Amino acid sequence: MNELDRQELLDAYLSDAEESLALIEQSLVALEEQPESAAELIDEIFRGAHTLKGNSATLGFGDLTRLAHAMEDLLDEMRAGRLAARRDVITLLLRCCDEFRRMIPAAIAGSTEPPAAALELMESLARAKGGETTRALTAANEFSEAATVAGQKLRVDLERLDRVVDLTSELSIAGGRLLDGMNRLAGAEHERLLASYEDLARIVGELQEQITKLRLVPIGPRFEQQRRLVRDLSHSAGKPVRLVTEESDVEIDASLVQQLKDPLTHMIRNAIDHGIESPEVRRAAGKNPTATITLAAWQDGANVIVEVRDDGAGFDGERILARARERGMVASTATPSGDEVYSLVFAPGFSTVTEVTETSGRGVGMDVVARAIAAMRGSVRVTSRRGEGATIAMRLPLTLAMLPGLVIEAGRERFVLPMHTILRCAVVPAHEPRSHAAGLIETGGEVLPYIRLRRFFALESEVEPQVEQLVVVQSAGVPAAIITDGLIGEMQAVIKPLGGVFRNLDAVSASTIFPDGRVGLILDVAALVQRAIDDEAA
Repeated sequence: MNELDRQELLDAYLSDAEESLALIEQSLVALEEQPESAAELIDEIFRGAHTLKGNSATLGFGDLTRLAHAMEDLLDEMRAGRLAARRDVITLLLRCCDEFRRMIPAAIAGSTEPPAAALELMESLARAKGGETTRALTAANEFSEAATVAGQKLRVDLERLDRVVDLTSELSIAGGRLLDGMNRLAGAEHERLLASYEDLARIVGELQEQITKLRLVPIGPRFEQQRRLVRDLSHSAGKPVRLVTEESDVEIDASLVQQLKDPLTHMIRNAIDHGIESPEVRRAAGKNPTATITLAAWQDGANVIVEVRDDGAGFDGERILARARERGMVASTATPSGDEVYSLVFAPGFSTVTEVTETSGRGVGMDVVARAIAAMRGSVRVTSRRGEGATIAMRLPLTLAMLPGLVIEAGRERFVLPMHTILRCAVVPAHEPRSHAAGLIETGGEVLPYIRLRRFFALESEVEPQVEQLVVVQSAGVPAAIITDGLIGEMQAVIKPLGGVFRNLDAVSASTIFPDGRVGLILDVAALVQRAIDDEAA
């Protein structure tokens, strides 16, 4: 087997192993919560361990094979009804999943060092099973059976899908050039070619839509993976908590699903550690001693809303505001709204707690949540009901491959503004001076800081527009105005990364290609808003 073939095998093994481990973990947590379904769940766990064993043996990963075999032996006792699904047994099997995740990268890297933790786990599995020794387990035969395929699936790297998106974009661009050439013709020939072009444009549009859908995966598995976290944190905090999921069949871009892991983890940690009360406090308040955390998702146009809700004590707005004033984040005379107060928890290092726990602080790490959501081109909002709970809602785009945008013009160059950042458009009053790159402008009854793109990017030209256009945008709830030479229209921009030369270009996040083949820049609205504020303050 050549190196390339083995690498493909290893990639497939890694993907299969993560699927099996996720299945085992979710079934183990469910087994603890739903003992009435024990027989089916134990069968699911056994199948996952069997798949791990077979795949590990195929690649010659002996330690992994033996650990999976030891898990199978224990699960056999559970399937036969000779061993109960006690909490300590479930915890032991969950520890095996953790150890697999540590061992697999080492095995793929070629490590042959005997894992002491794995040997200890195998001894614990043997004791739990009823006395079988570690020596007997390590002498188990290695199998080279392949994992059973349950249904047909095709794995495709996101990079390959991105390349197909690029090709369809180039196809669309080629079509635009073709249309430009056809428009130079006249008469019946033009009409005949135009009809053919319309068919082509329709097919390309459908192709782009289908390719975008190929990148979408259900958000449910990411929600289900949080059951293990809720279970472990609930036990360590001494607070019974159950996880409920809603609308988990909603689909989202595959690259976003992985990026959701850290924000969800931080929010759940904060909720259990400091949002949810102890069972005694909940009982005294007339609440169910078992708290509930709900993960919900639904589609809203070109966006997906992901909510993390808990029925705990809620955020203490007065305490948050007092702490923010202590740190100089809010003036003593200011009276911010509820939304503005709750948004303060996303400031770096902000926390109202005075004690550091092993888990988190209510607010500690929430700046990580804000940064992660911003990196996904999303926004976040907190609502809270004192004594009833809190909701953190994330608004995310369906896909990162395409961006609904407004094409604007400045100095004969075109730019794209993300549609989700735009509040409104207006005409710049004729009396406004055009020589300033930044300043304040009154629009819609409010005074906003502005950036004039022509001056900002030094795109001076001999001919200036008769009328300037103004686009009001917002970032993190803060509005600002962008003054342009003109508005061209909406488009679905295929996002392309910036080359190394342009990667540090101020206020630009990516690039795209327009239908006529010209390259345009996608503007970083957060950077522009901050620059407008800074320039106005200066």
